[in-house]
Amino acid sequence: MSLHKTGNIAIGFTIISVGISTLVRISSIGDFTDILRICVFICNLFMGILLIFRREAEFELHPFIRPYWLGMMISNIIVFKYSDDSSLISFPSLVLLIGACWTIFSICSLGRQFSLFPASSRIVTRGAYQIVRHPIYLGESLMLVSCLLSNLKWVNFIALIAFMIFLCMRINLEEQVMAKGNEYSNYQKIIKWKLLPYVW
Repeated sequence: MSLHKTGNIAIGFTIISVGISTLVRISSIGDFTDILRICVFICNLFMGILLIFRREAEFELHPFIRPYWLGMMISNIIVFKYSDDSSLISFPSLVLLIGACWTIFSICSLGRQFSLFPASSRIVTRGAYQIVRHPIYLGESLMLVSCLLSNLKWVNFIALIAFMIFLCMRINLEEQVMAKGNEYSNYQKIIKWKLLPYVW
């Protein structure tokens, strides 16, 4: 087994463990935060499983070359931490569920090509990837927006803006890595929108 494969398996199990740790903190499903923890667990479970069984990529960018992912992660944690909504049935909860379902659908569409870091691999054009080129990020963004809506604080707003800036940087970096092959260039011509249809 290659070192790269071993690393993916280790990261996969770590992500699943983090998801489980958020789930065990739920006493009863009664508010927005509980739904958030369940959604994070399910997303982590799918991502972890796919990382464990992922295919080898032709080329994968080292995560510390341009660590946009770190800025995204920190912003993500801040917004999740300050989410708060006493009502189980609310608009933020609806946005959260839509974002989580879309993220899971996107992860499943990507299948064993899923990677945490920019990589050059087989192009996926099925499922969510027929609508936008980075659907997982769209789902994550919706989940973070739902957290902001649940608790309209300046710290959440600033963290969300920071997340979106780092996200756009990461998307552009991924596009540069993927565009090394003609296959992705053709995909870009067919699917014109990177993140949000008719916007960007």
